[in-house]
Amino acid sequence: MKLSLLLTSLADSATHYPNDIAFLTDAAAWSYEQLWARVSQYESVLAKIALPDGVVVAITAYKTVDTIALMLALGKQGHTPLVVSPGLGTSVKPTMYATAGVYCELAADSALGRPEVSFEVPTVLQVNSIPSAYTTTTSPLMLTTSGSTGTPKVVELTTEGINAFVGWGAEYFQLTRGSRVLSYAPLNFDLSLLEIWAPLLQGATVILVDTARATQADYLHGLVREQRPDLLQAVPMFYNLLCPEDDSYMLSMDSVRHVVFTGDTMPKGLCKRVATAFPQATFHNIYGCTETNDSFVYSGDALAIVQHERLPLGGPISGVHYRIVTEEGIELAGAGEGELHTSTPFLAHGYTDPSLTASVFYREPDGYRIYYRTGDRVARDEQGQLTLLGRKDCIVKVRGVRTNLQDIEQVLAKMPIVKNAVVIPVNDELAGVVLHAVIELTQSQKLDGMAMRLFCAQYLPQTSVPRRFHLHESPLPTTSTGKPDRKTIALSIQPKESEPA
Repeated sequence: MKLSLLLTSLADSATHYPNDIAFLTDAAAWSYEQLWARVSQYESVLAKIALPDGVVVAITAYKTVDTIALMLALGKQGHTPLVVSPGLGTSVKPTMYATAGVYCELAADSALGRPEVSFEVPTVLQVNSIPSAYTTTTSPLMLTTSGSTGTPKVVELTTEGINAFVGWGAEYFQLTRGSRVLSYAPLNFDLSLLEIWAPLLQGATVILVDTARATQADYLHGLVREQRPDLLQAVPMFYNLLCPEDDSYMLSMDSVRHVVFTGDTMPKGLCKRVATAFPQATFHNIYGCTETNDSFVYSGDALAIVQHERLPLGGPISGVHYRIVTEEGIELAGAGEGELHTSTPFLAHGYTDPSLTASVFYREPDGYRIYYRTGDRVARDEQGQLTLLGRKDCIVKVRGVRTNLQDIEQVLAKMPIVKNAVVIPVNDELAGVVLHAVIELTQSQKLDGMAMRLFCAQYLPQTSVPRRFHLHESPLPTTSTGKPDRKTIALSIQPKESEPA
């Protein structure tokens, strides 16, 4: 990434601390000297491709040291990486890439120790859109939102925002040379700013979780025991794997100093099990999103976090300002409920689509701060404590990814056999939130859930593909205004008392 602070720090570590470990993978340990050498090797590969000056380059986010080195090499040459999920549907790439002004898509690889890249020009390359996409911003990194609509929003992060955030993260979690941070989230998630870029800036060690084994409990237990990270950050699914209800793993890790919860609500029972597993840790519940990065943090010891039925949002991070706005558009002065608007030092420039930016980013009347409408509904009590109530619309979080239920329904509606479809989020103790699709077919026939799942996968990321499909033989119920009666539909998929859950 074209972040001079990060690049200077990496060069310094490679020169003065060459043998310090930058990355630990299942296969190897990478020193800072080796990492910096691999960045130089990818620069040589890029030189042969001869990219135009300062273009946006999509990077397939395979979670490897090679991918990270390629991103850094692109940054050194003045380009902006747009990190996209390897599972992103091919049908949505042309529109998204045209909106962001993507010049090409690269994927890093290495054969016999030699770095290589695969090069692909977008199917629809709107050349005229490229200059306006990258000359008006100095964004060092672009990330995407969940992409549940089939056209993910591309978020332009800023140099100032990234520098401020990684600086805050390093200070708040006491990251120093010699610290170890477990990186569990996909590389295209904003969580990677704390898990990867903040540790590298400090000369710390990043432990990369193998994506292919990320849901294997025995693998995760062995990794935590053997590599002894100082900092863990993950969604509830990770902690459910690490601390299952049946106590099949009696994990007690005194080495972990910070345990960070993010992405979804942590059930109280799970909090208790995690507190037992990490008795010496400080626990942090962090709230944020790609557009603003982290905004609120609640921190407490093992005794504190088990006292809450629902962990509070805590207080705003230094420099963060917020508003709670009622449905009438009035800013809440005291206790009550409303939509959360935040202004952070880590705020993104916006989306690559100006109309989308204008719909959720706004400048306060005096022109000093820019706020982001989060779409999340919160409650503030008499003591000023904030609690997250959920989305104000139909957006939920699935494994930490913000997912629009109505947009999944639009994808299902593209199938000729589907007359109506409603997607219902169902709370699950293990997975957090599971998506159920209730389908009304155009004619009497058998519901083929596998075919529907494969169809959805063409247009949606994996987290947005419903896990279960239910046939509704009668017309789906509606409200008096003609909208789907989601409450009634949700009840229709709940098991009866005499049936197993």
